[in-house]
Amino acid sequence: MKADLTQMKKILAVVVHLLSLGMVIVSIYILYANSNFGRGFTWLQSETYVQSELFYNQLQSDIRAIFDYVRLQEAFETDGEVDPGKEVLIVSQGQNAKTSYTLEDMIKLGEHYGYLIQSDWSIDVLPLENTNAKENAVLIDYKAYDPDPVLTEPGQAYAKMKDLCYEVLTNFTRYAYVYYNMIEGESNLSFELICQNYNDEMDDMVYYTNVSVPSWEKLKHMGLYAEVSADSTFIETNMLKPPTYLLDLADQTAFYNQSFEHFVISIDTNFPYHDIYTTESANYASIRKWTMRGMIFMGFGLVGSFFSFLYLMLISGYQGRDRSQVVLSPVDRLSPEGCILLFSLIGAVCVFMGRFVGFRLLHLITAASSWYYTEKLLLYLIAYLVALVCFFSLLRRYKAKTLWSSSWLQRGSLEAKEYFTCEASSRSSAYSYILFVGVNILFACASIYLFFYLESPSYQILFALIILLWAALDLACFRLTIVKAMQEDKINQAIANIASGDISYCVNLEEFSGKQKVTADHINHIGENLDSALQEKVKSERFKADLITNVSHDLKTPLTSIINYVDLIKREQIQDEKIQGYLEVLEQKAQRLKTLTEDLVEASKASSGNLKLEISDIDFVELIHQTNGEFEEKFLSRSLYLVSRLPEQPILIEADGRRLWRVLENLYNNAFKYAMTNSRVYIDINQEGDWVAFTIKNISEHPLNISSSELTERFVRGDVSRTTEGSGLGLSIAQSLTQLQKGVFQILIDGDLFKVQVKFPVKK
Repeated sequence: MKADLTQMKKILAVVVHLLSLGMVIVSIYILYANSNFGRGFTWLQSETYVQSELFYNQLQSDIRAIFDYVRLQEAFETDGEVDPGKEVLIVSQGQNAKTSYTLEDMIKLGEHYGYLIQSDWSIDVLPLENTNAKENAVLIDYKAYDPDPVLTEPGQAYAKMKDLCYEVLTNFTRYAYVYYNMIEGESNLSFELICQNYNDEMDDMVYYTNVSVPSWEKLKHMGLYAEVSADSTFIETNMLKPPTYLLDLADQTAFYNQSFEHFVISIDTNFPYHDIYTTESANYASIRKWTMRGMIFMGFGLVGSFFSFLYLMLISGYQGRDRSQVVLSPVDRLSPEGCILLFSLIGAVCVFMGRFVGFRLLHLITAASSWYYTEKLLLYLIAYLVALVCFFSLLRRYKAKTLWSSSWLQRGSLEAKEYFTCEASSRSSAYSYILFVGVNILFACASIYLFFYLESPSYQILFALIILLWAALDLACFRLTIVKAMQEDKINQAIANIASGDISYCVNLEEFSGKQKVTADHINHIGENLDSALQEKVKSERFKADLITNVSHDLKTPLTSIINYVDLIKREQIQDEKIQGYLEVLEQKAQRLKTLTEDLVEASKASSGNLKLEISDIDFVELIHQTNGEFEEKFLSRSLYLVSRLPEQPILIEADGRRLWRVLENLYNNAFKYAMTNSRVYIDINQEGDWVAFTIKNISEHPLNISSSELTERFVRGDVSRTTEGSGLGLSIAQSLTQLQKGVFQILIDGDLFKVQVKFPVKK
């Protein structure tokens, strides 16, 4: 029962808050939508309608309309009355094709174009589809409202009928506004405009007035008036804001066959007749009344919203009077940041819907002049309601003490704390920076405080000491930062030297301090450990090479005996063919084993660099010619044809002739073993700048389903089935020997095309 009562109180508080919020919105709309917005509340006591901007704007519009009426009277009147059949426009649409339009014609044409004349003599433009059709411009022969036009450009004599129709109707409504509202109808505004014809006769005056027997002295005392003459630059008036624009109207308005002489206007402030001034005066009084009401609504609404909001803050999250436990909704289970993001998304969706749906509904129930204010209020209301729900969700978390524990910031702070705990340098740098900023803020506050009490000499001395101490502290911090940065640079340089291969590089520990000294000591130990590891690796490689050499040497002795004894047995001329076959197989395998042993020793020496090179000048082109001659007959045995493209002039390189011959021999033998039968082997030599490149290409007999880098590894053969002779060391030996002689060895595979390129520097 208590829980139900608390829930009812919550609902009541929400209703009160929403009603109060509605009162605030209504009051804002009332205060915001009236014409005196932004002027404060003083106008409610000190200003009347005839002192307002509303009155003076209407008066200025009416005076300009009176001058337009006088200027346009002859265009639309016949014998003092509006003549719908009077000719107002003549245009030419071609040679000898002139068309005349009366006022009635133009009104009907305006309806075709969507120009409708309203009861207040304004023009309402309707968006009609047929008015969008393209039409040609016509030549203007005559305008009744502008019989003597001044044309400065040829194009001004042409216009479209749609534009001409709007121009005619605009001039007519300006004329009709005065004629029907001030001449034919009753008006609180009285005027008299006197013009003189151009015939210079003093008594040839034309009077334009809406008063049958004007008594201007009497009219002036009934309200506000203004009077101006052609021979004076002074405006006689009792208005709060003199209509100075009358002088410009008198000088600039063209009355065609007449000239301005005198103008007087009077407004009866008792407003005995029902016209625009009576209506605006009543509206002004209504605005004043509604403004007072809006202020009262605003006061009650703010008070109700404030106290209902406070009450909701107190009871939010509690079910009954027992406030020991807070009940969270499913939304409250989200993290605070997630809640804010969720309601931000909801707010964006609501704003979107408000713009596309709410605005249209407001346009149905509010006037067009109030759309701007109502649209703003709707968007602010949506934002407030979404923010209110989000706020109370965060408030319930705060009461349940989960606001911080479930937030992403708390998790981030824990991770940051863990990071700084593990990283001593980061933690110390962060604390140092925070301390530096805090001390600077302290000095800055002390300096600002003392700056305003510098009249006392003691304060001046203290201020100077603080400034000097502040500068000294910042300079010391700057120097310490530079020193640490220089130590970091030395550490980076040491790391770069070790990374480039100088593992024996060490730094002087006396040049470092603090954390950098510990890091420098670790770098020195890294160099020592790398040196030890490298020596162990070199020792291991040397041991492997020695092992291969020794084992190969030990194999040579029994292998030589086997070969010799096989040869001795063959000399006995044994007649048994089966034994002869066994001897041939034994001799073949022994020779292959001998070749493998020799290749293994040479590969080991070449890869370890334990070969003594005898460098001399070699004509690379001549060497290739000799090699071609050596292998030409051998290639023909497998129907392989050499195609050579060699330069005529010699090209000298520096190399070991015996080792270079071994490289070429391995490459030619590789082509002999693995090239496709009945194909060509291409031999090229090209000089590329300071390098000479030897290239050998052939089509492989077996599919090359292996990468070029794998072919240079030991015991790897292009014949995966291993049916051909070879140890798989030829290309590896060739690569190692080439690199020992400062050359470049490259293998390129494109499908079944096998290509090897060997480059050496050219001796100049």
